[in-house]
Amino acid sequence: MVMKGLDNTPVRLTAAGVALICVLAGCSKSNEEASSSSSAPESSTSAAMTTAAEAEPAANDYSSLLMAVEDIDAPIPFIADPPKVNPAGPNGTAGVEAMYHDADNTAMIKDSIAVFATPAEATEFLNKVAADLPASTVMGTAETSPFGSDGLLVPGTSPDGTTAITVLLFSEQNAVVELEFLSAPGDLSPVPPDFVQSVGQLQFDALQAGLPDITPPAPAGAGTPPR
Repeated sequence: MVMKGLDNTPVRLTAAGVALICVLAGCSKSNEEASSSSSAPESSTSAAMTTAAEAEPAANDYSSLLMAVEDIDAPIPFIADPPKVNPAGPNGTAGVEAMYHDADNTAMIKDSIAVFATPAEATEFLNKVAADLPASTVMGTAETSPFGSDGLLVPGTSPDGTTAITVLLFSEQNAVVELEFLSAPGDLSPVPPDFVQSVGQLQFDALQAGLPDITPPAPAGAGTPPR
């Protein structure tokens, strides 16, 4: 991975931060400071998946690459919104995006998967996404991902410093996965590392199992992958 890590600013535990810890540690409802709603920032990979208006129907079930919501190991159940599948039009990148969250949106996971014709295209795309992370998604100190190839793990905050975010980015064969672990606005408490590890393993396993059934899209034209 070629992204430069940025120093992480020390964060303070807020009431909203306690809520996320309660969600993932199994606290009772009375101990949560639940947020009524939140809107997740757009991931680097999802921004790249802009489908052309006249794109052809999807030939692959890219949603089969996603982890199953019922397999997420957390004391409070997660809900999966309907996935957004991109069949890759002339100006888009093939793939799928899904949002997983608890009932109060105090803990959220954005899962974006982009699929390419070759591993080389996937690596090029991953490097571009990684370089964009500090400006678009998360500021923090980059670590090596425990999954896939050329991976990156960045626990930190949103660029404006208002929300805790952890990003797990990695490639596997000809696919790139970006997992964003999002807190509610104002919550600066870090996501528990063991939860990130557990969800990352779940998505990595689902990707490995599903890729053999996916026909790679056509190779990209000359130049860099579409963003």
